[in-house]
Amino acid sequence: MNIRQLVDQYALSAAVYGIVAGVSALTEWSTFFVLKKALDVFTAAIAAFVVATFANYVLSRGVAFRSKRTAIDELVLLFMLSMFAFLFNLGAFAVLYAMIGLDSMIAKVIGTAVGLVMNYGFRQFIIFSPQSRFPALSNMRSVPMASTVKTQSDLSNYVGRRILEAMRSAPRYADEVYAQVRFACRSVAGPILDFGAGDGVFAEKFLRDGVVVDCVEPDAANQTSLRELGLTVVADIRAVTSDHYCVAYSINVLEHLHQPDWYLAELRRVLRPRGTLFVFVPAFDILWTSLDDEVGHVQRFTRQTLARVPS
Repeated sequence: MNIRQLVDQYALSAAVYGIVAGVSALTEWSTFFVLKKALDVFTAAIAAFVVATFANYVLSRGVAFRSKRTAIDELVLLFMLSMFAFLFNLGAFAVLYAMIGLDSMIAKVIGTAVGLVMNYGFRQFIIFSPQSRFPALSNMRSVPMASTVKTQSDLSNYVGRRILEAMRSAPRYADEVYAQVRFACRSVAGPILDFGAGDGVFAEKFLRDGVVVDCVEPDAANQTSLRELGLTVVADIRAVTSDHYCVAYSINVLEHLHQPDWYLAELRRVLRPRGTLFVFVPAFDILWTSLDDEVGHVQRFTRQTLARVPS
C-alpha cells in the first residue's frame, strides 16, 4: 500500500484519533498542572501520563478504532507501547526543561506532541484492528452526504457476481453452511427470513427440503431469480412486518455493511420474541487479505466483536 492509499484509507481514522489525542493531552496537561503544585515535576509528569493514557484507551476503543482483542489485552498493550512512546515524550521534556530551561508547562506540551504520531501508529496497526473504523475518503465521495444512516443501498453494494458464482462453484462449502443454518432452526416450523438472499443459493436448499423462506434482496436481477423460484421477495427490510419470523439468517452479508447495528436492529424487530437469528460472517482481522478489499468487506468479526454490535 503506497502513501496515497494509506492517506485515503486512514485519513478519517487519524483525524478522529487527533481529537482523541487532543482530549487526552488536555487531560494530561491539566492533571500535570494540578499535581506539580504538590509533587516534583517529574513525578507529576508520570502521574499525568497514567491518567491520560487510561482516558486515551477509553476514547480510542469507544470512537476511534475497531477492537480485535479483549479489553484487558488491549489495555496492557496500550500501556506498554505508550510507555515506549512516553520515553520520547519524557526525553523531550527533560531536555527542554532541565537542559534548555523552558517553562515546565511549555516543555510538557512539546514533549506530549513528540509521541503523538508514534501513538497513532501503535493503536491503528498493533493494539487495535488495522481495519479502519471509518470509510476511505474515496468511498465517501460516492456516498450522498445527506444520508446519515446507510440503509438498503449498503446491501446492494455487496452483491458481486463473483461472490455468488464462487458460492455456486463451491457446493460443499455452501452445503456445510446450510447444515449449520438447519441445525440452528431444527425445531422451528417457520416462518423463516433470508436476509441478503442473493440469487437464492440457500433459499433454494430450503425449498428442496420443503421449507419456504421469505427473502430480503435489493438487487433487481437477483429478485427476478428468487421470484422464479416462487419465493416472496422485498428489496428493503423496512418493508417487513415486525414480530413476524421465528428464524432469520444472514450469510456473508454483515461484513459488507458500514452500520451492521442498524441492520441487526431491524432483524431483531422482525423476529418474534425468543426468535432465532443465525449470522455467518468471516472471522479475525488478522486474516484480512487483498481479497477482502476486492469483494468489498468492511470488517471481519470475532464472537466478542459480533456480540458487542448493538442491536
